[in-house]
Amino acid sequence: MVSSKKTGSATAHSSKSGWPLIAGVVLLAGSVLAAVGFVAWTVWGGGKNNNAERPTVVVTQTASGQGAEAAVPTTESEIEDQTPATTPEASPSTVAASGEAGMPEGLTQSGWSGTTAVCGDGETLAFAGRGPDGAAVVCASGGEYIYHSALFGGSLTNTAYLEGPTFYVPTDDALITVSDGSFGVRQGGARVAGGEFTESWRAQG
Repeated sequence: MVSSKKTGSATAHSSKSGWPLIAGVVLLAGSVLAAVGFVAWTVWGGGKNNNAERPTVVVTQTASGQGAEAAVPTTESEIEDQTPATTPEASPSTVAASGEAGMPEGLTQSGWSGTTAVCGDGETLAFAGRGPDGAAVVCASGGEYIYHSALFGGSLTNTAYLEGPTFYVPTDDALITVSDGSFGVRQGGARVAGGEFTESWRAQG
């Protein structure tokens, strides 16, 4: 009887001493699970999808064979910031040309503006001169030359011919000569009048 009571008392004592150990193991396991869950929530952002906020990284192959990482923009604002600005091409300027290059001011392809020293219809300007006494032109048409002048306050239109660099204009009582720097009027072989051209132009060819 005495030994039986002692055995029951020992069994009850051993059962009471095992519960704290089991409770400690359960508490430790719960703490570990809570820590793992917290770390997972922190790493993956609490279950939120952060892919849209992270730039995609691609690896490009360089000439040396080593990979280089380059961040590719994924948001609209980043794409707009990195888009190169385009500059509109400047339109080419145009210059309106009147007459030919090298023509004096006031001379057109028809003759001297504001005077009667101009070519007629179907005529092409071959020579033009102007000075203190007026202006004159020689025009070409059908293999012939026509002289138009506005000199000494009068005007004259007559046929002409070319010898060397000088144009000759025969009239009823005189011979007019026209060259790059001057003009002259001859009667009976003598020079009776003339003047200088301070501006002159001659067609090439």
